[in-house]
Amino acid sequence: MAAMERRFVKSEGFASAAGGYWLSRGNLDKAGASADRAIGLAKPGGDPKLGAKVWTIKGLVEFQRGDMESAYSAGKAAFKADPDNRAALELMMYSESALHLRGMDELVAERTKRVLALTDPGFARTPGEWAARQEERPTAAGAEAAEAI
Repeated sequence: MAAMERRFVKSEGFASAAGGYWLSRGNLDKAGASADRAIGLAKPGGDPKLGAKVWTIKGLVEFQRGDMESAYSAGKAAFKADPDNRAALELMMYSESALHLRGMDELVAERTKRVLALTDPGFARTPGEWAARQEERPTAAGAEAAEAI
């Protein structure tokens, strides 16, 4: 395949096919390079289906690398080129979902900590419990709160 790529170095269609070939073999570096070459060779007003295919390959490479922002952008470009491209739509949606869930990881972790804190027997749940604990074990925060009151 590498020899053929050198032979057809100016062919957007061959670069696209090579990107698909390398992606199917799991070689993300070569698949990404072929997709980038095909994108660079694309002519304005060229075949939108071919453009969508190339952007989809690029997005799949980025998705597998874990770069969801780039995967989403590539999926969006592919879908814009060909709104009938189901792979582009799914790539865009899956990467968007992964971006959403990535942000949710921090939120879920924070909320989990808060729920676990509520189950801690040392945690005061009411003002009365807090005041009782301050009498047993005074803290600097408790002294400042009492002074403020």
